[in-house]
Amino acid sequence: MADKEEDNLEVVDEENGDVNDYWKKQVEQVFYPFVRKSPSWSIYEIVKTTLMTVFVFPIRVVLIFFFAILTYLVAKVALLGEDEERPVPYSTWKKFLLRSISPLIRAALFCCLGVYYIEQTKREDERPAYVIVSNHTGYIDILILCAMYRGGFVAKGSVKNARLVGTIARALQCLFVVEGASLTETLKARIVSTYECHLKKGCIGCPTCFRNIVIFPEGTTTNGYGMVPMRTGVFVAGLPVKPVAVRFPHRHFNLSWETIYLKEHIWRSMTQFRNYAELVECPTYVPTEEDIQNPREFARHVQESLNEVLDLPVYPIGRKHKFAYHKYVLGLRTAEEVLQDGKELTKKDELLVEVTKRQAAAGKLCP
Repeated sequence: MADKEEDNLEVVDEENGDVNDYWKKQVEQVFYPFVRKSPSWSIYEIVKTTLMTVFVFPIRVVLIFFFAILTYLVAKVALLGEDEERPVPYSTWKKFLLRSISPLIRAALFCCLGVYYIEQTKREDERPAYVIVSNHTGYIDILILCAMYRGGFVAKGSVKNARLVGTIARALQCLFVVEGASLTETLKARIVSTYECHLKKGCIGCPTCFRNIVIFPEGTTTNGYGMVPMRTGVFVAGLPVKPVAVRFPHRHFNLSWETIYLKEHIWRSMTQFRNYAELVECPTYVPTEEDIQNPREFARHVQESLNEVLDLPVYPIGRKHKFAYHKYVLGLRTAEEVLQDGKELTKKDELLVEVTKRQAAAGKLCP
């Protein structure tokens, strides 16, 4: 009798296991760009990480603080006497200090993260572009693009007054979005003014045209194996953009930061012997009249340009779907619940509905 009961329990466990695996696969198919895709621990990786944690990680942590403080001091001095209400051209010594921030960030990538070499494929274009758009896989994207393209980024308004980081962000000419303000309108105004300043004859170097601006139109980070549709904010201005594809080839640890704790990501990144990064410039995309009239088409065409390099599927999900998936990973939502959440979020987003219909019509609908 006992043997029969044990046999029945085994059958039930197997069935439950199959059902759980089924639902897990369903969730991962729908939320694929946010699924952690990194090699599992091997004996080699365990030994290497242990040794690196003991002997190298502490040194790299000290170097992070060194470069952060040094960059802060450079930014602080460069911003002396700055009046945001009445911006004036930078003096020669200020330009020198501000230009030195990107090399400092590059040095930090080399010494602290083991990014010894960034493979960059450049493309010379007749039409200049002062707005760079890129796929987004994590905070390391920001550091690399800042180091290589001397770009400012979009940041929350609260960052502006943050200690250390706020000063560096202001020196980078980041675009601070004030709470309650329209991100689209703020972006449009900055992009238009950036182009006007860059193209203005006789401009002697005002703060606005001193740096490019770098935007991640996806609006969230992904795993490097899938993308999400680009939002229209940066494209509403209807001006040329330079698409730059970012890739992190890896054998032991994926540098993307999508569904992994920040502390763990920093530790794993800094305990690799080296990390690899690739940048590939696409041709400057000059919008057509149709693109100017329809920013969604503009965004789609730019994403297609990036995908000529990346060759990644575009899933009709977004930032809110990522938060929903995180709740599932943390055990706060069941598979059935998060799948339903995903459907509801998609229905409420006009862009995602449009992308879903387009993919379905083309027979290329991602799960």
